Amino acid sequence: MRVQIGRLDNESINDLDSALYLQVNSCGILHTEQDGMETKRPKGRKDYQLVVIVSGGAVFHYNDTSVALSGGDMIIVPPYIRNEYYYKARTDVLWLHFSGTEVPLLALQYGLEPYQKYRLAETGELMLHAGMLIKELQLKRTGFMHTCAGYLLLMLMSAKRRIESGLSLEKQGRAPDLTCIVEDIQSNYAQTKEMADYAQMCSLSVSRFAHLFTERYHQSPHSFRLEVRISQAKYLLKDTLIPVQEIARNVGYQDPLYFSRLFKKHTGASPTEFRENAFQEEPRL
Repeated sequence: MRVQIGRLDNESINDLDSALYLQVNSCGILHTEQDGMETKRPKGRKDYQLVVIVSGGAVFHYNDTSVALSGGDMIIVPPYIRNEYYYKARTDVLWLHFSGTEVPLLALQYGLEPYQKYRLAETGELMLHAGMLIKELQLKRTGFMHTCAGYLLLMLMSAKRRIESGLSLEKQGRAPDLTCIVEDIQSNYAQTKEMADYAQMCSLSVSRFAHLFTERYHQSPHSFRLEVRISQAKYLLKDTLIPVQEIARNVGYQDPLYFSRLFKKHTGASPTEFRENAFQEEPRL
């Protein structure tokens, strides 16, 4: 089993109710191995759980009902209800525990019913937000709880849009899945790939792929990759002492001068200036 996880409190189980507007208690991305994984909660939890099956499958049991999920499905588990679930072997899962006074209203506004299986058009955008949310929970920088609540709102909004897109595509008899492209860019952002490489990965023509990706994510694949690269560079500049030249290579640029010009164009500051400003803003004890 491989897991990437961030928790509100590293010293507790994070099974928390909250009087705040919205609170993220924990978030994780899990990959099960050959044996799968089973969880039993005789009394449920105090918070809500959002589960997205990225690939593979799962079965959720509550009361006398079972819900089977496969890749691209999402479910919300409500608090204080006995439940069991099983992730099948070689399953990739995004999960998130959250609570707060506005959760019931948000669920109503987005039309998300407990234990209802929802089909997402794709999961890449949710994975992107989850990765950033996990990093906030791990680093716990100033204002991280508000930032996590913001990412949760983005994820709920994104999920609702993906559900609507999935229904629209289903009616049209087509549902091209671009999740593999988003995941590839997130994992291999330092690699240089052409549009044709991405199009081939999802069995589309270059023009069709470019149109669908831009329509779905409101930016080209190359712009999306640049966004991921700049985001990773910001993290390395703020939270490590790795030299700028090495950071440039780590995010896919062999020429550090070109990287510096590109970074300044998109952030308004050179890498060195960005690192100095981040250091000056860091709270002192």
